[in-house]
Amino acid sequence: MNAADYVIIGVLVISLVLGTIRGFMREAIGLLAWLGGLWLAWRYAHLVTPALGGLLADEPLRTWVARAIILLSVMLFAWIFAGILSYFIHQSGLSVTVDRLLGGLFGLLRGAALVALVTLVAQVVQLHQMNWWKKSQLLPYAVTVADWISGFAESAVDPDDSSVKTRSKREA
Repeated sequence: MNAADYVIIGVLVISLVLGTIRGFMREAIGLLAWLGGLWLAWRYAHLVTPALGGLLADEPLRTWVARAIILLSVMLFAWIFAGILSYFIHQSGLSVTVDRLLGGLFGLLRGAALVALVTLVAQVVQLHQMNWWKKSQLLPYAVTVADWISGFAESAVDPDDSSVKTRSKREA
């Protein structure tokens, strides 16, 4: 095992521990908040930019600030909602243990997705040709997950495009 393998293990363990501590409900709400917040930010930034008109002269900067405001607002709302919901779940007698175990599983999956996304970026910048990459024992698994995510994302963007090909034949 080399440094890349230890980094992968570290990311997975940290994400697992954080998921276990936070529990499934907080993790799920957090993920939905990020996805929903990003979608809302890109979809509705044009409604917030007029309110920033006098403060920022640069149009692209106004758009990015509007997106940030929307995303942060959604994240704040989700954080408050998750705290309230988590409190009621724990007070209601529902199994805290099950919530924590599912949170740990969720965290592990999130860690694997993060490793896969970093692997995709690393492949784009040609790190897969480096000697340490080739000697890694865990990166081939990360490449497999990254290729699956890449194929899924490409088909989601344009499912009718027959020229879309997965990168599964790319060397690890």
